[in-house]
Amino acid sequence: MIIPYMPELSLLGVADPNIPNKERIVIKTQENISLSDYGIIVGYKNDQDIVIPLREHYFWFGNIEIEASSWLVVYSGPGQFQRTRLSETLELAYTLHWGKQYTVFSDPNLVPIIIKMSTILIGESVKSITR
Repeated sequence: MIIPYMPELSLLGVADPNIPNKERIVIKTQENISLSDYGIIVGYKNDQDIVIPLREHYFWFGNIEIEASSWLVVYSGPGQFQRTRLSETLELAYTLHWGKQYTVFSDPNLVPIIIKMSTILIGESVKSITR
């Protein structure tokens, strides 16, 4: 499978991994984008640098419009959304929270993966399925 490059975002990594209330994913935007098409999943990176997505770890950014050269900081724990400016550079910084009750990146082989949804199928709620 060939996965296209995602030039609109730069994933810098996880800061303060496995430290409660400090663990966060740091991302920099390279262009104006709507985050509604993006999410984060967690993967396990093996010795051959192959990343295997894990189940039960998905974060959706929400319907937020972001300017180029902004910072996205996603804390693994609970908290409130904030939009601020960095005091040194005046760049916009968006702080989001995954809402986990525990740290996510306790193992150094666990890595964040940003995904972009280009197509989806949505099913109907049904009481029973017949053939």
